[in-house]
Amino acid sequence: EEVMTPNPTCVEMSDSALDALGTMIDNHFRHLPVLDGGNVVGLLDIAKCLYEAISKLEKMKEKGASGSGDVDAALKASLAGVGGAQAAALAQLLGPLLAKAGGGSGGVPTLRTVLESVKAVIVGPGTNIRDTAIAMADARKAALVVEDEELVGIFTFKDVMNRAVAKEVPLELTAVSSLMTPSPDTLSPDVDVLEALQMMHDNKFLNLPVVEEDGSVLGLVDVMDL
Repeated sequence: EEVMTPNPTCVEMSDSALDALGTMIDNHFRHLPVLDGGNVVGLLDIAKCLYEAISKLEKMKEKGASGSGDVDAALKASLAGVGGAQAAALAQLLGPLLAKAGGGSGGVPTLRTVLESVKAVIVGPGTNIRDTAIAMADARKAALVVEDEELVGIFTFKDVMNRAVAKEVPLELTAVSSLMTPSPDTLSPDVDVLEALQMMHDNKFLNLPVVEEDGSVLGLVDVMDL
C-alpha cells in the first residue's frame, strides 16, 4: 500500500488495443488494468498494444500502398474510433511508420537518433543486485552489463522481480552477473525504429541493446523510447 500507484487509469474490455496504446503513450504508462463491468479482469502491457500497431504496418506493406494519400487514409482507418489526445499520440507514432511502410518520404529515425536523448544504465558484472536495481529505478531503464567495454549481459526489471526478489536472493551479496541474461540479442544503431519495433514484436522483447559493428556499446532502447 505504501509503494503502490493509487487510483490507476484503467481501460474496459470493449476498448480497442489501439485505444489503450494511445492512453499509454499519452500518459507514459507501461501497463493498464482492464475492467469488465467494474471488475478487474487483467493487466494490459504496452507490448500487447504495440503488436496491433505493428500488425497494421504489416498489412500496409502487404497492400503495397504508395503516396501520401494512401498513408493518410490508412492512418485515419487505424485511428477510427480513437479520440482526442489519444488519437494525436497515435498519429505521432504511426504517421511516420506508415509512411515508411507505404513507401512514402516520411523519414523514420534510426536508433542512433533515438539514443541521443536516452541515457543508458551501465554496470559491471561484479556490481551487486541492490546497487544495480537502484540505478535502474532512478533511470527507469534496464541495465546493460559491460566488461572491458564489451556487452556481456542485460538485467531487466522482470529479472529483479523473478530472479532476485521472488527467490529472496541477498541483494547486497549477489553479483548481477549471476542473474543477468548473458549475450543478449542486439541491434545496430543504424536500424530504424520500424525495424526495431518489428524485432521486438517478433521476439517479444521489451528492451534491446544497441551496439556498433566493432562491439562498442551505445546504449539500450525500450518500447517507451521507440
